[in-house]
Order: sequence, then C-alpha cells, then structure tokens
Amino acid sequence: MIGDTLEQTDGYKNLVSDIADLDEDIQSARDDITAVTTESAATKAGLAKEVTDRKKAITDEATARGQALLTEKNERVADISNVNQTIQTTSDSLAQQIAQISAGTGSQFDPVKIWYFDSTVEGWTGNGTPIIVDGWIRPANHATDPWVASPGSLAINSSSYRFVKLRIRKVGAPGWTGQLRWRGTGGFNDTNMITVAEPAYDANGIATVEFDNIPWLTEATMNQFRLDLSTKQDATNYYLIDWVAVGRPTPGAGMAALQQETTARVTGDQAEATARETLATQIRGGYTGDDPSKLASGLLYTERQARITAQEAEVTERKKLESTVNDNHAAVTQELATLTTEQEAQATTLSGLQVTVGKNTADITTVTKAVADNNKAQTTALAAVKATTDQNTADISTETTARTDGDSALGRRIDSLKVEVDGNTASRDAGIVGNVTNALANFTAFSDQRVTFAVGETKTMAEITDVRKTSADATSAVAEQVTTLKATVEQNGQTNAAAITRIDKAVTDLESATATSIQQVTAAIGDTNSAVQTTSQAVADINGKLSAQWGVKVQVEANGVKRIAGIQLGIDGAGASNFLISADTFAVYNPTTNGQELVFASTGGQMFMRSVFIQDGSIDNGKIGNYIQSSNWDGTGNVGWHINKSGYATFNGVTVRGTIYATDGSFKGRVEATSGSFRGTVEATSFIGDVANTGVFPDSSNRSNNAVSTSVAMSYTDSSNSVLNKNAVVESLVYVRGLTGAVASTIQVTIAGNVRTFTYDVPVGGLWFTARHAVTGMGGQRIDASIVVSSSNATVAIYAPTITVTRGTGSFS
Repeated sequence: MIGDTLEQTDGYKNLVSDIADLDEDIQSARDDITAVTTESAATKAGLAKEVTDRKKAITDEATARGQALLTEKNERVADISNVNQTIQTTSDSLAQQIAQISAGTGSQFDPVKIWYFDSTVEGWTGNGTPIIVDGWIRPANHATDPWVASPGSLAINSSSYRFVKLRIRKVGAPGWTGQLRWRGTGGFNDTNMITVAEPAYDANGIATVEFDNIPWLTEATMNQFRLDLSTKQDATNYYLIDWVAVGRPTPGAGMAALQQETTARVTGDQAEATARETLATQIRGGYTGDDPSKLASGLLYTERQARITAQEAEVTERKKLESTVNDNHAAVTQELATLTTEQEAQATTLSGLQVTVGKNTADITTVTKAVADNNKAQTTALAAVKATTDQNTADISTETTARTDGDSALGRRIDSLKVEVDGNTASRDAGIVGNVTNALANFTAFSDQRVTFAVGETKTMAEITDVRKTSADATSAVAEQVTTLKATVEQNGQTNAAAITRIDKAVTDLESATATSIQQVTAAIGDTNSAVQTTSQAVADINGKLSAQWGVKVQVEANGVKRIAGIQLGIDGAGASNFLISADTFAVYNPTTNGQELVFASTGGQMFMRSVFIQDGSIDNGKIGNYIQSSNWDGTGNVGWHINKSGYATFNGVTVRGTIYATDGSFKGRVEATSGSFRGTVEATSFIGDVANTGVFPDSSNRSNNAVSTSVAMSYTDSSNSVLNKNAVVESLVYVRGLTGAVASTIQVTIAGNVRTFTYDVPVGGLWFTARHAVTGMGGQRIDASIVVSSSNATVAIYAPTITVTRGTGSFS
C-alpha cells in the first residue's frame, strides 16, 4: 500500500524518467563529437586532396620533362640548339624561344626486333588468345599460366643479341612470376628459362622490365621466346605490355642538359607569358633503361606563368627540386598562385618536403589559401607533418579556417596527432569552432584522446572525450559539457569495459531556467554489468513554479536479470516534497560510543525498529518479538492489558466476533452461542439441546375383503456425528375390525433391523390397542424404523406413529 502510494508521486516518476533518458543524453553527446569530427575530417580530406592533386600535377610535368631529357637518344658529345618563332595574325601575336643545351655521350638500346602493339597483336600468341587494350597487349585470363609468346622463326643470332626489354603496367594485384623461356628448334622447357625480380612501379603502375645477358648461347639461333609474367590472371588482376624489344645496349655514359622555353602570346582578349626551365643531371652507370626512378640523378624544374584576359588575371609559379641516389630520394615542391576576376580574388601557396631512405620516409606539407569575393572572405591553412618507418608512423596535422560574409563569421581550428607502431596507436583529435550569425552565436570545443594496443587475441583501448558547447540567441542561452572516460579489454570474443560519463547542461530563456547534471559510472564483464548514476536538476520559471530533484540509481545485470536500487529526493512543481528509496534492505544507524547502533531497518517488505513511540498509528499486519501491553499494566492482572509472545493474554473485557478455539476455560457469567459442540463433559442445571428428539408421522389405513395391510416408515438423522450410543422408542395406536365377524391380526414393529411382532384375535366389533418397541445401544447418525399391521377381510389403521431417540452418558438403577 505504501509502495503504491510512492510510485504515484511526481518525484518517483521523475526518477524513472531521468534513468530512462540517461542513455539518450550520452548518445546525443557522442553524436555531437562525431558530427564535429566528421566535418573536420571532410575539410581535411578536401584540403589533402587538393594538396595531392597539385603535387601530382607538378610531379607529373617535371617527371615528363626530365624523362624527355634523360631518355633522349643522344649520340652527340655536345649540342646547342635554339628555336625562335614569331607569329603575327589579325587576332594572335606569338613570340616563342626555346633553347636547349646538352652535353654527354648518351646511351641507347640497339634492337634487332621490336613490337609496339599499337593496333594488333603483331603475330603474338598465348595460353588463350591475347587482345589489344589501348595500344597494350593483354594476355588471356588463366588460372595457373597466363603466358604470351613471340612469333616463331625469329632467327635471331643468339650470341649477338642477348637482351630483352619490355614496358608493362600492373592492374590490380596479380602474382609475379617474371619468367622468360626461349627455344631454338625444340619446344619450351624449364631449362631454357631466366627469372627476374618484380620491378618497382610508378604511381600509374608502370615499370620497365629487363632480361640481361640471357644464356641462350646453347642455341645458335633463337627462334621464339615466351613471357610468363604472372602466376594467374583474372578480370581484375593482370599485366599489360606496351612494347617488347630484343637487342643489345650501347656503353653507358653521364649526361647533363638544360632546357629553357619562353613564350609570349597576345590575342584579341588575352595576353599570356610563360617561362619554363628544366635542368637535369644524370649518372647512369651501368643502367641502360629509361625509368628515372632507377637513376642516380638530380632534377630542377621551374615554371612561371602570367595570363591576363578580359575577365581575369592569373599568375602562377611552380618549382620542384629533386635528387635521387639509388633508392634514396629527396624532393622539394612549391607552388605560388594568384587569380583575380571581376567577382573574386584568391591567393594560394603550397609547399612540400619529402625524403625517402629505404622504407623510411618523412613528409611536410603546407597549404594556405585566401579567397574573397563580393559576398564573403575566407582563409584556410593546413599543415601536415608525417614520418614513416616500415609500418610505424607519426602524423601531425593542423587545419585553421576563418570565414566571414554579410550575415555570419566562422572560425575553426582542428588539430590531429597520431602515432602508430605495429598496429598499436596513440592519437588525439581536438578542435574549436566558433560561429556567429545574425540570429545565433555558438562555440564548440572538443577533444578525443585514445590509445589502442593489441597482443595476440587481446585488444585494449583507453579513451577520453570531451565536448563543450555554448550557444545564445535573442531569447535563450545554453551551456553544455559532456565528458567520457572509457577503457576496454577484448579477448576471445569477450569485452571488459569501464566508463565514466558526465553531462552538465544549463538552459535559460525568457520564461524558465533549468540546470541538469548527470554522472554515470559503469563496469561490464561480457554481458554482466553494473552502473551508478547520479542526477541533479533545478528548474524555475516566471510563474513562480520551482522544482528541484536529486537522485542516485545503482544497477547490476547478470544472466539477463536486472537489479536496481535508488534514492530520489525532490520538490515537484506543486511544492510537494518527496524522499523515495528503492532497495531490498534499508536501514538507519545511530552512532554511539560503542559503534553503530541500528535504529530501524526495512527488508523483504518488512520493517524492524529497535524502539518506537507511536502517538497514533494504523497497522495492517504486525509481529511482537516478546510482549505488548498497556501503559498501566502492573503485572497483577487486575489493571490494564498484556499480550505475551507465548500466547498468554490478560484483558478486562473482550468482544470476539469470530471463532474461539480453546483447550480449557472457565466462564463465571453467561455463555451464549447460536451453535456449537462440546467434546468433553457438559454439566448444566438447565440444558436445552439435541439430547432427545421425537418424530410424529402421518396416519395410515386400509380395507379389503381379502388380505389387507397398512404400514408407516420412519427415519431419524442426528444433527451431530457424536460417537455416543443412541436409544430409540417406536409406538402407535392400532385399530383392527373384521368386516363380517371376528378376525386375526399381526403387528410388526422394526427399529434399526430389530423386529418385534404382536398377534391379536380381534372380536366382532373391532379392537383398539397400543403397539410399542424400544432398542438401545445404536450408533451412527441415521436410524430407520417401521410399523406394519396386517389382517384379512378387515379394516386396519395406524394412528399417531411416533419415534423418540435419546443419547447420553447418564446411568439408571
């Protein structure tokens, strides 16, 4: 009854509602973190892509120009060439000057056979029919051996030409075999075979493969060769071949080249000036290929371009400095660009530093950009630092953005740091975002700090996230902070986790103010978990409605069963205060000099009190441990009342409306009952009860000229099932009269099977007499009896048939 009353109070309902809303608040906070992080990641990704695209554009053009110089077939000791060109039309003026200076002996490959595959397979066959894809030959798909073979009967002098070169492109991830087989007059076999290692590919998956000093001298004439590049090939994993050449190289050489190009162009609405300069140095050594990544070389490339049209003006300067020694590489890239139109002006700077030694790389990239138009102004700065050793990396980036327009201003800074060693990581993302518009001002600061570690099947993680948000408009203000600490350990499919989450929020507007604080502590081992939650809330509005709530909830869950305990203290909007407790056991202790003394406790739906004074109480059920008595009880039994736990009680007077059970007793006054039974001895001066009973049954008569009889059946049922023996007496008045004279008559009286018979000679005129029979010592509740009168040629009748039954323990003498 008390529990039902508590559950109907507003305080109790608020406690339940707060508990149910906690997870939603925590999830909302996490969503805010994700939203800010996602926006930052998108911005970083866009800037990173812009950096990558610009660096690639510079690298590709520089590489192309360097490639043209480095792979030029040069048979001159020195060469200086100049090209001057001037064109003038009615709408176009062009002035162009190209100067090239080169020195060295150069190098070249002397082919005896070469196949370009521009439009056909040029007689090549394979393990399945090869095809041409944009000027590249593609071997047929095969599960184990996708080879291609040259035309037969090449008749190449095996002692003069022992080199094969080809340019390939790798698509997908085909397995590498790198085998070349040859034959003279016989067939292909594994003896006449040479294998090379898989080459290094450029950014487009392209590389040059060389088979040097092929040992086919055992064949005087080499008639055909076969290329087995991969272990298997399918629709998405394969190699393409651009060209194949068989021949011999010329001796190696060193080379240096300088190329300058200057162009000026004027059209009706455009003026353009371009200056390009490329300086390349090369030490080829014994390398005779045309893959710049395999050279020990240096390359400097600079381009300046200015363009003016009727709508815009653009100036761009690009620089790249690159040096390579064996597999060690260093590069510096820089771009400066400005663009001005009638509606917009923008300026961009990009710089990149990259060094590589084996598997160790270090990169620094910086991008700054400023844009302004008639409506807005925006600046963005991105700085990224990255170092890599094999699988270990350290990465730091910072992105800063400022933007304004006619209605708003935005400032944002995102910092990211991540280090990784063998898959184990430590990272932190942090940012601040401020935004003000004509309608709203808000600021968000967030951080996400995390470490992960894995050993075998065990994975561990620790994380701290913090989000702080403030916002205000013309009528309201909100301040909110969410902090989460989390640690997990995963092993063999089981996750052990511990977390602390705190949510603080203050909201106010023109009509009300609300402050809420929620803190939750959780620990979980697999599906078993425990949690402690504390909630505080204060609310006030302009109508004078006030409320305050404070509560603590603890919860454990095991095997799908939840156990919850809690305390709720509050005052609702109507001014009613509540103090609610939900627990299996609740106790209050009194501190004494001897320790803690239990005052009272509640457990299992029962209340236990050490000592209590109740001025006016109502008890549905109660238990007394020793005795309960009136305050004036003196122990004599003459004053007051007393109830002892033994069952002994003393009262001055008792009114009992129900049943009384007693083994012994003494009444000194009147005893009155509507019904009852005594199983012992009953003694009374005057006694009324079912000790004796008499039954009178209807008369019966009959008449006939022949044999005639009449009878009465009687039955008695005791109102008690007493085991005492019964006595019965049956009697009636009998009349018999012959129709024509004297007759004989027989009367038979039966009690409980005991029969007594009377025979009479009835004279003329008839006879009246009394028939009586008695039986004693009968048991049972029912007694059956009957009277039968018989005669012939007579009238017979039974009047006032009566049965009397008695039982008792008295004696007769």
